[in-house]
Amino acid sequence: MIKGTVIKVRDEINRPETNYRAIDALNCSMIKLFDAEPIKFYEQFKLGKKKKDSKGTALIIGDIVDFYILDCKGHEQEFEDRFDEKFALFQETKGTGQVFILCDTLLEVTLENTNENGEIMKEFDDLFKEAARRVKILGKYSGKTDDKILEDFKKSGQVYYQTLIDNVGKVVVDVSLLDKARLVAQLLMKDPFTKDVFSDDGEIEYFPKFPIEWIYTCKNGSKIVCKSELDLLKIDHDKKIIYPKDLKTTYDNENFEMNYLKHRYDLQAAFYHLAVRYWASQEGLKGYIIEPMEFIVGDTSASNRRPIRYQLMEEDLFKATHGFSVYGKQYKGIITLIEEINWAEITNNWNASKEVIDSNGKMILNIKYDDNKPIETSS
Repeated sequence: MIKGTVIKVRDEINRPETNYRAIDALNCSMIKLFDAEPIKFYEQFKLGKKKKDSKGTALIIGDIVDFYILDCKGHEQEFEDRFDEKFALFQETKGTGQVFILCDTLLEVTLENTNENGEIMKEFDDLFKEAARRVKILGKYSGKTDDKILEDFKKSGQVYYQTLIDNVGKVVVDVSLLDKARLVAQLLMKDPFTKDVFSDDGEIEYFPKFPIEWIYTCKNGSKIVCKSELDLLKIDHDKKIIYPKDLKTTYDNENFEMNYLKHRYDLQAAFYHLAVRYWASQEGLKGYIIEPMEFIVGDTSASNRRPIRYQLMEEDLFKATHGFSVYGKQYKGIITLIEEINWAEITNNWNASKEVIDSNGKMILNIKYDDNKPIETSS
């Protein structure tokens, strides 16, 4: 067994997730946002502007699967008992129709007009008119009056909206979505490809939901407090190997490479590797080998494909750390992005990259041409 403060870390895993989220530190989601939209990073984490927290079906399934396998350790009864910690069940079927979009928008408008004491500051009629206005902008209820929209709401959406209002702070799911998530979770835990990932055989230490608070030291000496919560961490003390693992769900798990780049899972792999390396050095495990991240990927499609394990190689980890390009598209590595966040903090530059500022706004056009393609000339 790991000695010393490891027991403290293991105890922390049993605490509510809010403890981890309450830590004021840089995490991987923040870095991804900075990479994509530095201004939104600035608005959310410097100005304190709240983001719209909406999740699609795929992310909700992923949350349920995580909760089932990692929080409840695959125990059906525990999952049943703890389900309402994070979720609420809508007893009917939630469709994709415009009335459900209206309900989600109405909830958004209602929360915007709710004070710190939980009091709604506007009348329902005013809230509804604003929600109707917003969904019309999205192309819903085209040509319909507010009265007609209200009729549809009362007929087909009121029960769903009331479920949302009664369960603010929880994810509302319907029965079909819950059944699908259960199936994905059970396949992950039972399939011979992946079942050993989620087993705690006693010989290899098994830590689900493993939180690490750590320090990144920048090139200029600045120290940035970071936090990472690994889905799974396995430690083989006999071989002195640490295995970080992450659980994913996707519609087509045999096409995971596309999602790996699209969602910048490479940054997650590199960021978590730095976290584990820091933690290991603090816990007397500095000589242990830290394997590159392995992604355990469940399939959410109607095909119910078998789960797949995607193991990163050392080259993948190196590129995720230092940057790479694919088909001419440049991907910044995790070190570059952390350094750029530190630079933006110091200089208060959030609307232009360090590269643009350093070049005084003059950049060289750098197009990756296909050299094998013949040049077309006009006659």
